[in-house]
Formats: sequence, structure tokens, C-alpha cells
Amino acid sequence: MPYTDSLNEVIEETISVLLTGDISEIGIHQEEDVYYGVETRYPRFPAIAIEGQMDQEPTGTQHQMTNKFRLNIFYYEGVIGSMETKRQNRDKHAEAVKARLHANRSLNGKVAFGHITSMEPGISVVSASMVASSRMIWEGISKTEMR
Repeated sequence: MPYTDSLNEVIEETISVLLTGDISEIGIHQEEDVYYGVETRYPRFPAIAIEGQMDQEPTGTQHQMTNKFRLNIFYYEGVIGSMETKRQNRDKHAEAVKARLHANRSLNGKVAFGHITSMEPGISVVSASMVASSRMIWEGISKTEMR
């Protein structure tokens, strides 16, 4: 299978990889809790949102392009209550998301290699509520024929 130069395909495959196996390991309860893009409201927590960007550049080889993908993966544990519990759950589930993606670094052949390069725990404001969250940066690369 050839690599992709489509950001849409990379995000969709990332969602597919996350939803493979026992989804409770990554902290969510239903497949609908993983979103393509950040939402202003979520019906329930925990939730995961993924959005990204892509850059292309010629490889120097005739008719070849290097595609660099950068995904922001947001894990939202829930509205802040007991901070210690929320932080522990957030960190545990963010690590599980990372492990799941690292177990399939090629996203089933969509990219040559992908890797979580950064994990940043914090607090996000979602629907005017403070939510324990973690932002992960996933970066991947593929090479394709110039179109």
C-alpha cells in the first residue's frame, strides 16, 4: 500500500487505530467520544479530539514529495473536581493513547513513521468549564509521487 499525502486520511487512520481494541484503556466509553477536530461542546467526558496540519516539500528526487504531518491530539478527562484524581486519570489515559499509537507507528501503512513528540498536561476551558486535559503532538512523515 502506498503512503498517503492526505491529512484527512492520516487523521481518520489515527482515529481508527485509537478505536482498535478495548477503548476503555484510553479512557473513553464510546467510539463517538473521539472527534475529528476540536468541538466547542462535548456531550460527555472523557473525550479525545484530533486536528492537524501538513507540509509538503520536494525531496530532491525527481517527482517525489516529502509529506510532514503534525497532529494535535487533545485528551479531555473531565470537568475539574478532585484535581488529584483527574490528573492521575488524565496522565494514565494520555500514556495509553501514546502507547496505542506507538504500537502502530505507520498507521497501517499510511505513513513511513509517526511518533508522539510531546505530551503537555494542563487545564483547558471547554464550554465555559475548566477541564483536566493533555495535549499530545504526533508527528509523521511519508513520501509520495508528485501530482
